Amino acid sequence: MLSTHAMQILLHYQDDDGGPEKPRFDRFLDDVRKLAEKHQITFEQYESFSLNGEEFRIAPCDRCKDLTVNKSDVSEEVKEIVSFFWETIRMGEVTESKSMCQICKIATS
Repeated sequence: MLSTHAMQILLHYQDDDGGPEKPRFDRFLDDVRKLAEKHQITFEQYESFSLNGEEFRIAPCDRCKDLTVNKSDVSEEVKEIVSFFWETIRMGEVTESKSMCQICKIATS
């Protein structure tokens, strides 16, 4: 019988310019990786990304209910920041009266 246990450690660290703290944080992560390996724990790294609701119109699609952001609010620069983010949040049309992702728009055309 296979038994799986998960341990989650959440670290918050923000760095705008890679200043003098970055080498210290990198050394800390190296130590954590070594410790995890010693105890046969895999160490994965994840990043998060969010859209400010005041700058971007975001709502569930009226048809499929997937989270949709108004495509005209998203600049090319923002679109290229985290490409896998757009697999979770769909582009589409979000207005006061309706919300429809691009996939549903194509399906209903």
